[in-house]
Amino acid sequence: MKNKLKRTTSMLCALTVAAVPMTMSAFTASATEITNTVSDYTLTIPSSFTVANAGWNKIEGGVTASGTLADGKKLVVTAQSDNGWALKSGDNRIGYNLAKENADYNANAEVPTWEFDTLTAEGVSQTAGLIVDNYDEAPAGNYSDNVVFTASVESAKPADPDVIFSYDLLNSYKSGVITSEGITLTPSNGDARVVNYFYDYGSNTFTAPAGKKFAKIEIVCEKYGEGWDGATSEIVGKYQPDPEELPNYWKYKYKVTWIGDSSETTFQSDIFGVESISFYYA
Repeated sequence: MKNKLKRTTSMLCALTVAAVPMTMSAFTASATEITNTVSDYTLTIPSSFTVANAGWNKIEGGVTASGTLADGKKLVVTAQSDNGWALKSGDNRIGYNLAKENADYNANAEVPTWEFDTLTAEGVSQTAGLIVDNYDEAPAGNYSDNVVFTASVESAKPADPDVIFSYDLLNSYKSGVITSEGITLTPSNGDARVVNYFYDYGSNTFTAPAGKKFAKIEIVCEKYGEGWDGATSEIVGKYQPDPEELPNYWKYKYKVTWIGDSSETTFQSDIFGVESISFYYA
């Protein structure tokens, strides 16, 4: 099985707004029966559903996936609208949200993602529906949109790390190779890692135990200088090291996150003041 498998399917959403009175007579989303097979996984979306009013309209059957998932994998379903989440008739638009639960219409609502950690042969269903904007003032016409669903098989990331390199381990005044719970940190030269600092004049490699792969690695530190493929960083804290001596001096805490599916990853970057390194297996 490949790490990433993607298939797409589309669903046509359509409604008719009657000329007199200016209300919707029916809202119908229809398509041929939608079934996508992704390796050992089948994604099914109902071929049609009817919406009787503005606001929440549940899609009977929702998003259903069946089959089997390999250990450490999950099925992720996303959706994209051709019209930017609006039903259109010429230049006229009626906004709507694709949603997982009942809520008010929100033009800036985040598009939901359906994730399946386990599957069965009979199928596992998750709720889906449309939240339609008030269309009382909408001009008469046939309104439609096309929604494309994408399914991908991804590594399931556990909520808690499998292994943590603690501050005490990293701040042990060692240089060179560090090994803990089967995970090895190897610098390309003896000076690449000194105490809990990584320097950019040497590369550093994390190696997982035999038979395992990393899905995610997180480093909490005081500075990150880029230089790690597959990694991103964000500021997660701010503090004054000495308010009396340095009243206007602030330090920042960063979280560097590497995402992948590999038994080994190498970076060449300034990463200073490391507090912890968390490892997640695929």
